[in-house]
Amino acid sequence: MFESDKLEIPSDRSFVGWNYRTNFGLMKILRTNLLPRVTTVGWRKWYSIPNIRDIASGFGFSTVEHGEALEHHRKRLTGRLTQYIFIAIPVVIVFVVIPTLALLVSLLSFGSNFTPLSFLLVLLFVLFIMVPLEFLFIKVIFILLDNVYADSLCIQASLGVLVELTDPYVLNNPQKKRFLLLFLSEVARYSLLLLLCFRSSSERENETIRNHFHKIERFVQAQARLATIPKSGTLEELRKSFMILTQMFITGNYGDFEWREDDAPSAKPAPETPKTWYQSLLGWIGNIIGLGIPLTGLYYLITKPSFFEAWPLDTNSLTLIALVWLVLSIDSVLRLGITEKAIATIKEIKELI
Repeated sequence: MFESDKLEIPSDRSFVGWNYRTNFGLMKILRTNLLPRVTTVGWRKWYSIPNIRDIASGFGFSTVEHGEALEHHRKRLTGRLTQYIFIAIPVVIVFVVIPTLALLVSLLSFGSNFTPLSFLLVLLFVLFIMVPLEFLFIKVIFILLDNVYADSLCIQASLGVLVELTDPYVLNNPQKKRFLLLFLSEVARYSLLLLLCFRSSSERENETIRNHFHKIERFVQAQARLATIPKSGTLEELRKSFMILTQMFITGNYGDFEWREDDAPSAKPAPETPKTWYQSLLGWIGNIIGLGIPLTGLYYLITKPSFFEAWPLDTNSLTLIALVWLVLSIDSVLRLGITEKAIATIKEIKELI
């Protein structure tokens, strides 16, 4: 399946330990030409880094048309890393370093009024408001970049799937299967982002484009389902499917994609359209407000309880309400699933009565 005189895919190396996990984590964050498990042959591995053009050539995508398209996408992904560096670092400085220093200076100016309770509240503010806000800005920037580079990222992630499928035991080893499913989820995500990358001025045409890319995403999810619960012949079926899919991503002929969804399970929820950056921004603003109100209420309940004397509820009840509100807000922001598990448990108990 993979033949190259420059590159090799070790069968077992990098599948266990921190080496493979770190490589995949860096690739997922930076999303450059790097792919885990692919190494150069011989002494060149010390200075040469495999790129998507060489990797794709090993899978047979070596025509002149393929080479030109892959070189174009290779340059785009390499340039994208530069944009990450020059955009992400200033954002960190502006929205994390400077506000944190200003906060510390203001706290030190309080002198003896700086109590352990004040430190705890400041720590909660930093952890649950400033840090999520920083992640929000970084995530918005990455989403905006992902929209622009979605076509190149589809090629990279699809090649990652093919690399994992070279292992004959990938569907039988739980750890190997886990990394295959990670790449499959990347392909599905970037397939949806394609509809934001290529848009028409006509809303009617946009609907057609949206349905087509949603269909590609559903196909990838169906392949992930096959990989999760495989049967005899599944590995070859996955290899064949992703050779065709990678060919489509490389050439950009998305209209060549054909799939009969009649063969797919009928009870399948329709995929959601990726949120725009301002929708994500509004959602995070709501999360910050949801955390800020109970934290502010707890601060005044502890430091200035007289402020609530005119309220119809006593301070103990208000403190309990604020704590519950804070826990639910944290559950919503961090997606811990506490509320969902509690509701599911209640439903199960109700069915047993």
